[in-house]
Formats: sequence, C-alpha cells, structure tokens
Amino acid sequence: MNDANALTNPSSIHGQAGDFAGLWGEWTAVDNDTVSFDFISFDSTWNADFTSESGQALSIFSKKVFDDRGSDFARDNIVGTGVYLVESWTRDDIRVQVSTVAAGGAAHWLFTPKTDRVTFIEVPESTTRAAQLKTGEVDIAAIDAKDVPQFTQGGFLTTSAGGAVQEGIFFAGNLWEEFSAKDGSPLTRGTFVHDLAWIGNPADPEDLQEAKSVRNALARAIDRDAINESLIAGLGRPVEVEYVSSAHSRWQSKWNYGFDPDLAEEILRGENAQWPINSDGKADYRQDQVSSSQNAQLNGNSFSVSIYAGPELQGGLGLGGEIVDAVAGFWADLGLQVFTLKFSYVTFRPTVVGRTNTHPWVTSCDKGRESNPWHFPKGLVQTSLTRGGFGCGFEIPFVLDNYQKVATEPDEAVRNQLVDEYVQYMFDEALQPGIVAVPELWVMNPNKIKSWDMGKLAAGSMGRVWQLELN
Repeated sequence: MNDANALTNPSSIHGQAGDFAGLWGEWTAVDNDTVSFDFISFDSTWNADFTSESGQALSIFSKKVFDDRGSDFARDNIVGTGVYLVESWTRDDIRVQVSTVAAGGAAHWLFTPKTDRVTFIEVPESTTRAAQLKTGEVDIAAIDAKDVPQFTQGGFLTTSAGGAVQEGIFFAGNLWEEFSAKDGSPLTRGTFVHDLAWIGNPADPEDLQEAKSVRNALARAIDRDAINESLIAGLGRPVEVEYVSSAHSRWQSKWNYGFDPDLAEEILRGENAQWPINSDGKADYRQDQVSSSQNAQLNGNSFSVSIYAGPELQGGLGLGGEIVDAVAGFWADLGLQVFTLKFSYVTFRPTVVGRTNTHPWVTSCDKGRESNPWHFPKGLVQTSLTRGGFGCGFEIPFVLDNYQKVATEPDEAVRNQLVDEYVQYMFDEALQPGIVAVPELWVMNPNKIKSWDMGKLAAGSMGRVWQLELN
C-alpha cells in the first residue's frame, strides 16, 4: 500500500495512487496479522472497494521473494495464493493456468476449480476474437455488444461480471477549489489561462453561467437511444448523469437531459432566457478556427472543441472511439467545429494527474459502473483529495463537501438522500452528462462450455475462473 499510495510514494504510477492518497497515510505492520493506519478522509466503502478484489484495490506480492531473490526474479515468477498456478505466460500473447491439484499440489483452502486447465489468448481486436469463436479456435471470447446478437441467435451462451461500463462526457478544466482539501495549501489552477466555452472561471460569475449554459446545451444535443441502438445493438442503456443508473428505483425523470438539438442550438445562439450566454447574447469565449457558416448558424457563438476517447472499451481503437465519433457528429450538427482525439492513454494520463487537461473526454472516470450501489460516496476523484493521482479533470467544492458527508454517514437512508443531492447538482451543472452503459459480455460455445458464474464485480470485467465448467 505504501508503494502504491501517491502520498507515501510520490513516484507511484499505480492506477489508484490518488485515491489511496485521498484516503489514508502510511500503513504500519503492527504484528504478523495486524496493520495500522490513519484516515486522511474517511470513506465508509474503504473495505468494500479500495481493499477488495471486487473493487479498486492493489496487488500484493511476496516480500520474502523480493528480498531473497531480487526484483528481476519477482517480476518473472508469480508467487502468491490462489486456485490456479500460472503454468506459462508470454506477455501480450498466451497465458496458461493450471489448478493447484492438477499441478500435483494441495487443494485450495476455500474454492474447488471445475476446470483443471484454462488457456487465455490476448487478442486486442474484437472482430478477430469473434472470428476465432466462430471457427472454434477459442471456446469463450469477449465480444463487442453490437456483435453479440449474431451469436446468441445461434444458441451461444453469455456471461458477465454484472457491471456495465458507463461512458460519459467529463468537462475537464473546471478547477473550482482554491485550497487543497488535504493540507489547505493554495492550488495551482492553470486551466483558466484561456477562455474555453465549457470551462467556468469561479472568479467570474458571468463566465460560470456562460459555461454552465454551454455544457447544458451540449448535454441535450446527444441522442443516447440512437447510440445504444446503432453501436451496442440495443443491449446497453442510456446514461443521463454519470455514476448512477437510470434504472435504479431512486432515479427521477427530472434528471433526464433528453435529446433536444433545437433547444441546444437556441442556448448556444444566446436566445434562451433560462440558459443565458450573457446579456447581449454574444459569447465571450474564443472563436478561432471556426468558419463563417458555423458562426452564422450559432449567431456568432460557434467554437472549436476536441473530445478525447478515454481508455475504457478499447479506447480510441474500439467502441470507445466509435462513441466519441458519434458525440462529435451530434455536436458538429449544432454548428461547432469538433475534433476527436484517439491517442494512447499513456500519453494523456499525465494531464489527468497534473490537472492540466482542458479537453472534454469520454470515460467512465473511475466509478462509472451500473453495478455500483446508489448510496456509495460519489466524486472522490472530482476533488483535490486525489491530487498527485487520477482525477476526472474538475475539482468542485460542493462535490468535496457532499463526498465527505456521504463517506462518514452511518445511516444508509441519509446517504441515499445526500447522493440525490449530488445527482441534482451534477445534472444542473452538466459537468458529467452520461452517454450510454455498455455491458461487458463474454460469449461461450455451448458445445464446450456448460456454465461460468462470474459473480458480480464492482470494477472488473471477469471473475471466478474456478467456476468455469466444461460440458
């Protein structure tokens, strides 16, 4: 934990480095069975999420192996506990797992595997995986949702870990906190150097309102049902506000943005009193690189905007990139000049950690899963608590206050009410309008596979390999 935590190890590149830094400081081993640590900011889900294999935890390796055999040996030889041993593993290619019993060892203390040996083949492209499944080269494959019906109609089985990935638009650059939530020091907020249409400067109330109007216009210009039907074969679900499911019993219809491009254009033209651009209808944000025809369509208020495809759903090379293209098309229809960015997340991530990103980006942003309970705290990565690690691109005082209240509230009913307030705020500000929830489905050949109950995971897409049962 101390290696992974950005607070105790500033050079950490762990995916949860910022989350851990926002939760606790150094961990200390008290004895062989006890660890002690102090919370920086208490989160009631710390055990269910941040130290659980179901959520967003960390991997633990043998310190004795590291100390006795060195780091090179530890990297090349997996020493741990589990139902399976790794018989062989070629990076980015093939991994073979064999049960401890089949390998001649002792049975696992808790689980009995239903299949002795499982071979995983890493294939980046979904259509190739689908072809391998059709030809019998593999018996199970992770298939893009839009291609699943062609298999299920032919009698193939499906399974999943239960959590559909929510894709939404996060309007980065809105750094509204002035002081660190961890130590009270002034925060660097360079995102206000340029006047960008979707970024509101908290020192300028009119600019805040202008950006809020722009974000609300863009949120209402996306046809979520069309994206679900055309890109996901109708197997997904439209998402209105990220982090919560519109299928939940607490969802309220007043939080639906809907699809209203006429209203969106009216807002951007500065002709809607409910969503004022400013008093004379003319926007103050930059209008460079925008053609005269686009400006005419929006009463001189057009602007250029780039959207980045986050790492989920194979990023820019997969379904994530297709969703970004769809959003870009809807926004271009309004009269905006829209660019899509699909480069590697490894290149993009430093701007996320450094809080320098000003591009809207399509992502699940850490907690965008349909399976997450309503009453769980929302928005840790939307505050300065996670500086030094991952963040969604904005830091909001209301979110910080709401998160800390939910995280420390023992009464689930009260937590639910506080989350209702979070959803209402995020809907009003349109900082993270959702797009669509995409189920992560595994398709199985029924001639070879009897069943595979993965259970339900909060953050993973595959689990319980020991439950995989052959015919």
